[in-house]
Amino acid sequence: MIESSIDTMIAIGTDELVISWNSSATILFDRIQDEVLGKSLFYVLPSLKNDSSLRTAIHWAMEGKKSYLPSSDDFPHRKHVEIHVIPLCKHRVIEGVMLLIHDVSHRIANERELQRVNEELQNRVRQLHIMSSEFAQLTHVASHNIRGPIREIYTLVEQLLRSEARVMSGSGRASFRRMQSSLNRMNILLDDIITLSQINIAERPDSFINISELVNEIRIQFEKKLEESKTVLTTGELNDIIAHRNQILLLLQQIFLNVIKFTAPDPPRINVQSSKTLYSKTNDDKHTQEYFLLSVTHNSSVFDEVDSGKKLDVSNGTDMRNYTGPAIAMIIAARIMEAHSGFLVMEKSSQKENKIDFFFPANNHE
Repeated sequence: MIESSIDTMIAIGTDELVISWNSSATILFDRIQDEVLGKSLFYVLPSLKNDSSLRTAIHWAMEGKKSYLPSSDDFPHRKHVEIHVIPLCKHRVIEGVMLLIHDVSHRIANERELQRVNEELQNRVRQLHIMSSEFAQLTHVASHNIRGPIREIYTLVEQLLRSEARVMSGSGRASFRRMQSSLNRMNILLDDIITLSQINIAERPDSFINISELVNEIRIQFEKKLEESKTVLTTGELNDIIAHRNQILLLLQQIFLNVIKFTAPDPPRINVQSSKTLYSKTNDDKHTQEYFLLSVTHNSSVFDEVDSGKKLDVSNGTDMRNYTGPAIAMIIAARIMEAHSGFLVMEKSSQKENKIDFFFPANNHE
């Protein structure tokens, strides 16, 4: 068995003389059995003399203790191997030591390649993060620079309508109003572009956020809108979740705004809850995972026209002019969930109570 082993196996007695030397040892050290048997291990392999950790391991083995020495670039004989130092006992008496030497050159090569790939990946992620931040800044600046001319055109049209309305035909005034309506839509689209540019998918969320604080922040921010629309904003259980704080704030803002704007004739009702839960996207217990769950329940039909089974995406040349209002909100929600490696599920009820569940993976943060 020793001769057929692919591992190098060398046995020495308590006097450190070689008593066993298999064929793998011959291949590894280029010394045949007849040259080494009965000779001191440190005479046969002089490089071992300077390996204090190996000498200590052999000493411990003489006392009945097993040792493991990983590969090391400090010594030529350990550069591509790992060594198990095992005491040889007979009737509980130490009679020698076995050096079991395992070639790990392939594993080392794979580990180094994996390290190289990881370093390259980390570098690309850093570059992506920088590019994403620069793109967001550029989009923000460009969009704000466009707002100025839009406001000027809108104001000039309004002044023209007021001063020249008497001499204008009805169709002329209607054309100018349509122009103003188009300018308003451009402003809304710019808002959406800025919002989407703020979502950074390169940065991994790594801290807990307080959902209760976020809801209260929105309550203060939307105080006037909530009062005017008579919106009832309530909360249930609110556990902290791991996510991007600003992105979750943006997510809730988009959902709230659309529910408030498009709920009629009843006053809008919004309820927010968050917890930890188990969920399987395949309805299979074997694939159940743990998630942070953020749920928004509302009484609006605002998202009824949005196909919850279809992934909304603004990449690959998707024309955003096809999406307005609620659909834009869901595109933003989908992008935010993508940034968190999560997903959303929409539940529609016949009793005017609909729910959107946002699932954030929890197992990656334990």
